[in-house]
Amino acid sequence: MNHNQQIGILGENAVVHHLEQQHFAIVERNFRCRGGEIDIIARKDDIVVFVEVKTRKSRSLDATQVINHRKQQKIYTAARRFMQQNHTEYTFQFDVAIVYAINNQCDIEYISNAFTPNEAGY
Repeated sequence: MNHNQQIGILGENAVVHHLEQQHFAIVERNFRCRGGEIDIIARKDDIVVFVEVKTRKSRSLDATQVINHRKQQKIYTAARRFMQQNHTEYTFQFDVAIVYAINNQCDIEYISNAFTPNEAGY
């Protein structure tokens, strides 16, 4: 495992911890299917959140441009597949977590409802 992969796992673990503190149950991590991938799927009450995690080693990232249109489509495709496979009828939303991992400390910028299916082109 290379250094960037280790940083990515550190970021995902920090977001899982953040979600659990918010009383979300982690349903699945790194869900992959043909056409897309989702880093974290979590549920709280009747809401399922599909979370894209971006981990960076500096704060030079512009949070407003973290997920482009093509990436949104891939996330939405994977979310639809997950919902179909699991016969899930919950309300869902797409969140983005930007993790700044600096000196093994994680600072999370969490954006609820970061985009909608309409924005993703569906």
